[in-house]
Amino acid sequence: MVLSGFVAGFINQYFSQYVRNVDPKNVATSLMGGKLSLHNVELKTEALDFLQLPIEVHAGKIGRMMLSLSYTRLSTEPVTVVLKDIYLIARNRTSVAYDLKEACNAVISAKLAKLENWQKKQLSPSPTEKNNRVGKEKMKFQEKLALTILKNLQVTIENIHIRFEDHSNGGKFVPCAGVCMKQLTICTTDADFKKKFDSNHQSKIHYKLLEFKDLGVYFNPKSNRIERSELLGDYFEHISEYKHLVSPFGGYLRARLSSDVKNTSEPKLAISCGFPSLRVSLAKEQYRSCLDMLLSLSRTRSRIDEILKKAKNSVDATEEANSKNQSKSCQERYILIYKKNLNTQGWLSPKTEAEEKELLEMEQGLKYEALISLRLTAMAEVRRQLGPGKDLMLREDSEAEESKNKSMFGWVFGRSNKSKAPHVLESELQRERESLYASIEFNANDNSESEPNLPK
Repeated sequence: MVLSGFVAGFINQYFSQYVRNVDPKNVATSLMGGKLSLHNVELKTEALDFLQLPIEVHAGKIGRMMLSLSYTRLSTEPVTVVLKDIYLIARNRTSVAYDLKEACNAVISAKLAKLENWQKKQLSPSPTEKNNRVGKEKMKFQEKLALTILKNLQVTIENIHIRFEDHSNGGKFVPCAGVCMKQLTICTTDADFKKKFDSNHQSKIHYKLLEFKDLGVYFNPKSNRIERSELLGDYFEHISEYKHLVSPFGGYLRARLSSDVKNTSEPKLAISCGFPSLRVSLAKEQYRSCLDMLLSLSRTRSRIDEILKKAKNSVDATEEANSKNQSKSCQERYILIYKKNLNTQGWLSPKTEAEEKELLEMEQGLKYEALISLRLTAMAEVRRQLGPGKDLMLREDSEAEESKNKSMFGWVFGRSNKSKAPHVLESELQRERESLYASIEFNANDNSESEPNLPK
């Protein structure tokens, strides 16, 4: 249960943001049985939009994903990961480059992402909380579990084809570039780099071997457009039809890792590699077409920068106007709704769908600095209401923590100190705010005051 929950949480948090049709509940349920198998997993075309690259994902999928692990046999069997048929098609970005509305949405999304990152830091355990007995036990357990998995992790990836098509000329045929690989494996070995399960928990030296087959890079000046990612699998059956810059080759990488912090005479990481054969070629037609493609990407990058600058100016102007028109009641409304995100432990009900929408609209329209100020106020009030010895966290994290405490592994994750009533009532906080506003002669509609100098 603990192992499946740990791995499922990792997959759902980091992997699911890049793929579609992955149900977190199904992942957790499958891992409880020791195996996870997913077929035809679709990659999200918008997953890399936050990077604001001059390219975008047109289509992509992973044909098969398999994960095998057993918490009862971690000391005798490796955790195995198998990925097959990874295909991705990328093209020139057009949406942000030409659409001001889309660019404004991108600027707002970046602000909200920055706001959430700030929130994670504010709600992370303080050094005092980390030093208590339960916190130490939890951290030690999770670190030990992660190290045990990684020490003997065995990864196999088969049939990778990543292709970029330049559609800037609008013709029937397009120049394209691609990276392909038939197979890649990573495993734990002995000192002679022979595959072996490492069962020595006291050893501070570990060995890893990476091997790959048929890694190639091609550039075709004229090629048919490909709309569906599964068609990229034909590469491995028609390799001769592609004009390679780097002909398919194989090789290996050997790594020696040391976790001995006291031994300073040896490197922490030593790597050696070998390639039996490597052939590189570049024809004149490929060279010219490659320069045209790079020029097209550079122009797209310039257009993106220009439109994003206009979008930022537009969003800044809207936020400035909203900040000037923001009333005290709006500020208090935001504080109240945001507090429902936190572990108010029963004295505030969860947000309704209407309140969720209202909160999002306010966050989209207000400045980052103003939102930070309002969130800090809400957090400070909830800390007072929780009383001493209570951790400030998100409502869903608090509920998950309570659920864990009820399980047989509750000693690992800490114990709950749930309270049904706040130490300070909302009405008292409201009176304190009114008194503070009056004492400093604060007027929410007064535009003469500058924004607080908060970290951005």
